[in-house]
Amino acid sequence: MAIEPGPDRRSARWARRLRDDLRLTEVGVSRRATARVRGRVSEGRLRVELTGAGAADFTRDFEADDEGAAHATADALLLALTERAGGFDSTLVFARRTGRGRKDIFRVRVDGAGPVRVSSGRGVALLPALAHGDVWYSVLDRGSLFVTHTGVDERPVIGGDGLTMGVTGCGDGIAFSTNRDGDAEIYRADRDGSNPRRVTFHDGIDVSPACSGRGELAFVSSRGGAPSLLLMPEGALHPVRPPQPEAHLQTPTWCPDPDRRVLAFTRVDRASSVWTLDLDDGALTRVSAPGGSYQDPAFSPDCRAVAYAGRDGLWLARADGSARRRVVRGRVHTVRWGRLR
Repeated sequence: MAIEPGPDRRSARWARRLRDDLRLTEVGVSRRATARVRGRVSEGRLRVELTGAGAADFTRDFEADDEGAAHATADALLLALTERAGGFDSTLVFARRTGRGRKDIFRVRVDGAGPVRVSSGRGVALLPALAHGDVWYSVLDRGSLFVTHTGVDERPVIGGDGLTMGVTGCGDGIAFSTNRDGDAEIYRADRDGSNPRRVTFHDGIDVSPACSGRGELAFVSSRGGAPSLLLMPEGALHPVRPPQPEAHLQTPTWCPDPDRRVLAFTRVDRASSVWTLDLDDGALTRVSAPGGSYQDPAFSPDCRAVAYAGRDGLWLARADGSARRRVVRGRVHTVRWGRLR
């Protein structure tokens, strides 16, 4: 898709953001339509017009100083061209070391701009998640690891004894891993941490739960020897092992589309890399570049793109592994992608 900026700096900056976003989608490789960005500087607004073959009637005005609105524009263009909503007007969160004995949680826009520290900055915060409109994360406190989220002054929502971590949204509630029973098991609970229910029962280590839009859990288990992926549909009593690569597999995450059973995960051979697995047709796709060390993937809200962490920064790519670009420099951990309130 062609993006034509106007002559002023504002429209050029918007056009660049639109181009970067749309490159991560099927629209980015199509030349059937052109989006023209025109500035009306005197009014502090920008007009975006869509023309060309296959283009719907689309003319929108936006506040030029609203930096995040460029991503909302990309989503609107996607909807006009494909009748399928986009996922760029959203948030990325990640963990990062901020000093000796300190790690914090940050959120940024999808272009890596506007960083905001979410955690308190007083200790070790790790393993962020986006669930029910909040940023959730774990805090290490005097040998225990508890789960909290924004808006509760870093008070424990779940845990306090032992290690409780890896929270994920699951329907109206949450799922997490805890060793409160001696070894690491998967639990579900209501979103306020009440009514905890144990889901797995095995003397192996079960961690890193991820919940699909259908309530199906994927998690990592050592019960087969090397860490591998197991699946547990909602209401099932026992997990099953889907076909998967023979390697150490970690940190699964689901495509948020409830009609698609696609997982992204970390594969550890000599180095770590990010892959996707379509559970319906068995298609296996490498997302991260060969070489390097990449892990902790997260799908965009529309499943068109994948974010992942590396020693050299936070990366985005199309779900087929193309159009990779780095949006945050420096080592990051546990990337998640979604929407806040």
